[in-house]
Amino acid sequence: MSTKIYTAWRVRPSKIQSFLECVREYMMAQVVDRAKQLMGAVKPQALAQYVKDKYGDETFDKFKERVETNGEPLRLRFVLKAAYKASLDHRRNPYVDMDCGVNLYPSGKWAYIIPWGEYYTYTDFEPPEFAEEYGYWNNTDEPEGMTRRRWRTREKNWDHVLDNMDALRMRYAVVHLSDNFGMGSGVQELASMIVGKDASFSSTMALKHDDDDSIVAFANEQV
Repeated sequence: MSTKIYTAWRVRPSKIQSFLECVREYMMAQVVDRAKQLMGAVKPQALAQYVKDKYGDETFDKFKERVETNGEPLRLRFVLKAAYKASLDHRRNPYVDMDCGVNLYPSGKWAYIIPWGEYYTYTDFEPPEFAEEYGYWNNTDEPEGMTRRRWRTREKNWDHVLDNMDALRMRYAVVHLSDNFGMGSGVQELASMIVGKDASFSSTMALKHDDDDSIVAFANEQV
């Protein structure tokens, strides 16, 4: 069986909570940066058309000045709906997708951890000192500096985890937008970090699935 776990760590069970706090802070920061990039990519005409299509010309006229002078909350709402659609549809769109977190596999004296989400959400994460890098693969040689004995130990440990992964797995979500306003969605925290006191304008509207042409077009442009 081919095993390719290029990014993984292991920690003592007593350190799980501390590790999750570290990885949450890092991943959320990456998602915030990506959301801000996407907000900058929202064209004014697309935003205006979205408001008109969704709420009508009268509502648009009411919000027009606010959109023109402080459109960030509405831009964020627009971006979150595009990301929500990517989350709900389970279609790969690496630039729009914001869902991320880790899977934990407690086993004996260790908890093994594998990140999930788009690569940008964890690629440069520097784990705390108490976390051991613990990737493993068998499609090429072990990394330079790794002894064959230690590599075989990793193989044995990961084989045990993978053979029992359904029973061992604990899923931790930093952001999971299709969870909407469940505890793991991350949408309210994300909105607060980006637009502060205006977060309610961006996040209180349920991210109900729809096929607004402006949202779909925006998401497709980012592929």
